[in-house]
Amino acid sequence: MNLKERINQDLKDAMKSGDKVKLETIRSIRALILEFEKSGAGREINQDDEVKMLSTAVKKGFDRTISSCRQRGISIKGRKRTWDSSELSSKTAW
Repeated sequence: MNLKERINQDLKDAMKSGDKVKLETIRSIRALILEFEKSGAGREINQDDEVKMLSTAVKKGFDRTISSCRQRGISIKGRKRTWDSSELSSKTAW
């Protein structure tokens, strides 16, 4: 099962369960996949593209979280998180 198929299945499951956070997250990932398909790359999305896309999305989300914490005056010292691409590409991550 490729990422697109898995995301579509997870989207259905999230809708059924009513998990709003999971649903929002999956919709964001699905939007990234659709954006890639409509980009005119002229090829199928491969695993490297998937990992790159997800890594970028995770970093953006982490950066938004840090920005939000700073705006609210929440201390984030010593809470740096780095992402290893193997964390995103392993089958156990899903």
